[in-house]
Amino acid sequence: MKKAFITLLTEFVEDNGRKILENPDRFKSLFLDFSQNQFKAEVQIFCQFLASPQAQEIKQSDDVDTLFLNGVAERFHQAYLFDKNTCELIVKAFAMSMGLIDKKVFATEVTRETVKPKAVKEKIEKKEDKPVSKIVKKPTEEKPKEQKTKQPAEDKPISKKQKEVLVKEELPVKSKPHDDKNINRDFPHLKQNNVNFSKKNKKIILIGVAIIAVIGFSIFGINKNIEIQQQRIAIEAQRQREAEIQRQRDAEAQRQRELETQRQRELEIRRQIEAAGFVFIQGGTFYMGSHLYIVARDSDETPRHVSISSFYIGRYPVTQREYQDIIGTNPSYFKGDNLPVEQVSWFDAIEYCNRRSQKEGLTPVYSISGSGNNRSVTWNHVANGYRLPTSAEWEYACRAGTNTPFNTGNNITTSQANFNNSVGRTTPVGSYAPNAWGLYDMHGNIYEWNWDFLDDGYRINRGGCWSNRSQFLRTVSWTYANPSRISSACGFRVARNVN
Repeated sequence: MKKAFITLLTEFVEDNGRKILENPDRFKSLFLDFSQNQFKAEVQIFCQFLASPQAQEIKQSDDVDTLFLNGVAERFHQAYLFDKNTCELIVKAFAMSMGLIDKKVFATEVTRETVKPKAVKEKIEKKEDKPVSKIVKKPTEEKPKEQKTKQPAEDKPISKKQKEVLVKEELPVKSKPHDDKNINRDFPHLKQNNVNFSKKNKKIILIGVAIIAVIGFSIFGINKNIEIQQQRIAIEAQRQREAEIQRQRDAEAQRQRELETQRQRELEIRRQIEAAGFVFIQGGTFYMGSHLYIVARDSDETPRHVSISSFYIGRYPVTQREYQDIIGTNPSYFKGDNLPVEQVSWFDAIEYCNRRSQKEGLTPVYSISGSGNNRSVTWNHVANGYRLPTSAEWEYACRAGTNTPFNTGNNITTSQANFNNSVGRTTPVGSYAPNAWGLYDMHGNIYEWNWDFLDDGYRINRGGCWSNRSQFLRTVSWTYANPSRISSACGFRVARNVN
């Protein structure tokens, strides 16, 4: 950069004020007019610096010195790749125009940078034979003035102190520095020692560099191996995590498939069982027994909460045709294939359940031992064959979600069930409307044997019969009889476990 540009820049900023530097485009236009379109390249670099972060860095700094400005110039040079010396002069010119450094210091820096190396070399060669003296440069002069050596007056005698001063001043001029040739000529043994010492130093340096290189490459290799090993461990851990997630997904999918298969199998079994005349009863909890406010309740109808598991129960009581197909005889008093079988004991009902289970390939529920009235029956609760419903299951199915004395409401009529000798005998199953769960003849027609028994061995039967009054048809009503007793008013209905 030329000194003329710096001079014009200084004059321009002094004339227009420092605010002109805040708008690079306006500065560029006005300065080019001011300089008559000279220094376009320098103006372009200076305007780019005004818009750079380095200019803001100088404005915001509280301590501006040469070291700080050199650092800013270095960052500007790295950011825009301009000439390094140009960047330094641009930065210092900006600092001077902002009043952050003294003009004299800036002028000195410009002078040092603008002196050509060839001129400096010529000046040094011209002054080789002259005494060495300190050169002080003034900001306004390019060539320093030579310092004159004091000469003693010829007409005055020279004192001892003056002679010493003259000797000291002339000593640098008279003395000649010893170069390597003179030393080697005058002291040949030093030359050999220097050569040997230089060779040893070179060997030591080379060995040191080699050792450092080996150590560096070793450390780099170790670090590289550690990094590779860590990457492998991370990749393997990620692979294991992904494999575990996939395994869990596969296991969950398999479990869902198995559940779906099980559900479909249960639905198919349910369809088959329902097609055979059964109704699926969803388990739940209900209030068994009659409420205390019921006027017609008996003392043995104490209410209590009972939980029931899901089960199947016959849609109708067992008919005479079904009983004869399994047992081979029909003991009923009122004959008819579609009439409910009656005049069967509790033991006859147990025998029917086991024989039907065996005929259809199911596991019999009951184990019978003994004979006559001394027979003993044991219930296998996990068997899938036919059985009698429990007293709680029968009441739960009869209610079908109701809490009234009858599943028809608070009252029942002869148009809703066969009772009170309205017909005088049994009627075909399904002659009256079913309850809400699709079960027929839960009130009237015939009593139905249950599994439950009293302490003395008597068995429970429920539902009332064709000759009873309505009080005995209530959902909670029950009676008992000897398990060997038979009657034209008592039959049974069968049930099955869901599993």
